[in-house]
Amino acid sequence: MIVSSGCDDSSTRLLEYSVRNWVEVRNDGASGDVVFTAAVTEGTHEWVKTQRIHLSGMETQRMELVFDEPTVGGGVNRCRASVTSATVEIIRRLLQTM
Repeated sequence: MIVSSGCDDSSTRLLEYSVRNWVEVRNDGASGDVVFTAAVTEGTHEWVKTQRIHLSGMETQRMELVFDEPTVGGGVNRCRASVTSATVEIIRRLLQTM
């Protein structure tokens, strides 16, 4: 379950630009792996990344993915994030191949 989420841009050094897409996620079930999928859209371009971690039951953790692809002044139009259990993600990918 996503407890909170956000998306922000930053410059880490001169002329370096990135967008951070983050979630704070809580595992309300049994211990297991969760998959965080994040996307950043700029104009007609979209970048998608995933991160997988193990969470104990009732554990809360912040997950963050950094996108270096967008450009300064490019106008990030949209960020989106989702979290699923790793088991659900595996079943979804299997069904897509059928």
